[in-house]
Amino acid sequence: MIVSVFCPYGIVTASAGNDTFWEMREENKQRILLPINMIGLPHNYVFWGKYALTYNVMNPHMLDSSFENSLSVIESTWENAPNITDFVEQLKKMLVTHKFQILGIVSGFDFVDKSDKPYVYQILGENIRRSNADINGNIMYNCIYLEKTPLIWKLMQKSKILNGDSWEECKEIHLRCDLFSLEKSIDLCCFLLKTGNFISNINSAKFRDELDIDLIIQQPNNIEISKIKI
Repeated sequence: MIVSVFCPYGIVTASAGNDTFWEMREENKQRILLPINMIGLPHNYVFWGKYALTYNVMNPHMLDSSFENSLSVIESTWENAPNITDFVEQLKKMLVTHKFQILGIVSGFDFVDKSDKPYVYQILGENIRRSNADINGNIMYNCIYLEKTPLIWKLMQKSKILNGDSWEECKEIHLRCDLFSLEKSIDLCCFLLKTGNFISNINSAKFRDELDIDLIIQQPNNIEISKIKI
């Protein structure tokens, strides 16, 4: 799962530091799927010290190391950082050409119209679209969360609950990220990741485990990368 919060003071993006892969084995003439839990795999890549990609690989059975090599090839295409729209277009071509399937967030600041402007793009498979601007290009402060299996989405979005013979509508949770500080943005990222971990392990004692988080904080001309436990 990946969460990104964009507020007036910067962009905060976080990803759970653990990955689960599945291996098919045959035991006692039966085929079973066994989980392989891993920590410490890369979840972010910073280009030219300016733009960041936070990603989860969607393939649940194997890790393709050629993906990271392809990212370094993109970075070598330009000596200095291009504008972010050209970079994102090149990234999209790479994903389509090599058929990489990822969940991801591309984020950064670019100098446009005499000021630094935030850009946040979400990647679903091979599709990339900007998430922090409306159709007129006006900046929107918001939060996005990308999941392989929708969990947080079900909690946050508008839904209907059957009460007797009638359906009752439950409104979505309204976030005022336009009022958030960086500290509050980090808190929201951690809360959503921790909640997602709780739900994923609701029938297991693993929900008690500490969760490793890969965290990126971006402001104009500054990127901070850290690992924390929650």
